[in-house]
Amino acid sequence: MDCIKNLIATKNSKLLPTILTALLNLHKKGQFKITAKEVQDECDIMNPKQSWKNRTAAICNGMRTLKDCGWKITSEERDFAGFTIELSKADEGKNISTQSKSTVSDKNKNIKTSKKNKNMTQKSTSIDQLLWAKINDKSKNKLLIIGCAGTKMPGGGKNNKNYFSDHESIIEDRNKVLQQYQALLNAPKPKKYFDKKRSVQGAVNNKYFINQINSTLFLPAIERYSGGRFYSRELKELYKQKNNDCNLHILIVSGLYGILEFTDSIIDYQLEIDKFKIWSEESNRSINEAVVKYMADKKIENDLVFYSLSPTSYEKALKPKTEWHKLWKTTPGGRNSNSVKSANYLKNDFLPKLLCR
Repeated sequence: MDCIKNLIATKNSKLLPTILTALLNLHKKGQFKITAKEVQDECDIMNPKQSWKNRTAAICNGMRTLKDCGWKITSEERDFAGFTIELSKADEGKNISTQSKSTVSDKNKNIKTSKKNKNMTQKSTSIDQLLWAKINDKSKNKLLIIGCAGTKMPGGGKNNKNYFSDHESIIEDRNKVLQQYQALLNAPKPKKYFDKKRSVQGAVNNKYFINQINSTLFLPAIERYSGGRFYSRELKELYKQKNNDCNLHILIVSGLYGILEFTDSIIDYQLEIDKFKIWSEESNRSINEAVVKYMADKKIENDLVFYSLSPTSYEKALKPKTEWHKLWKTTPGGRNSNSVKSANYLKNDFLPKLLCR
């Protein structure tokens, strides 16, 4: 119980303290196995003004933090009835001090990081390994996931269309990032991070970005992101063509928005994916969960998902499933050229072979 109390004292997000307190209350009642539905009911009692039935992802993510206190996830189902954590009585009393909690947490974090690094080093999928008979079945929806671009086109219109604005698993984190971004832009001493140069705009300073965060001008993501290796004119035309002709859906991992459909409307912004750690924290699954929900909505099978993302940042934020195909081309010692090779792999090999018969 002391370990949960320590988590409550150290966590400073909007909903997490209430969720952890609810877990503590249930554990005080003698429960060693707790479902998300039970946590929701307890949260409703503690804070009835909050719509807890719409906070599935936040509740489950809050429950995950108890892994640092020895609890284990016994069901990964995303509905309230299925997501469950459990603590064996033999583990009761472990990790009760701040020091021991920190030590165990750091150790677990290192283990997770080590496992993740092993996953990140998996070889990219070769063209010959793909099941092209299935991929080229026009009746089947496919999915390609790519990263955003540093260069953005300015301006836009008033239309603000966004598929993922209705997905509860990401909207809370997206709003948090938007608030953090606005606070950073309005800081008394703006950071040099925002002093950028763009070929389409010239010098862009902090004042420019302060204006943009309050902007009501939107462009589709595929039009906003400009130039760069994955947004060349040739690739953008291929994205549109394969989306139209081959049922290839395209999602974009974004530093500000988390995840986007390539047609979603976005403002002009400048934010690297790992500037705020929320997207890349080990406990955060909102980008991955939003993609999985998207796949279910569009009826996309796991072996028809492809991604080409920088392993050190964008892939870490996505947390891809092992069944998905990695198209990022990595060469030992070729860090600066990896994105070029990966973009060329899409442009010259993967997308042209997608014929949609």
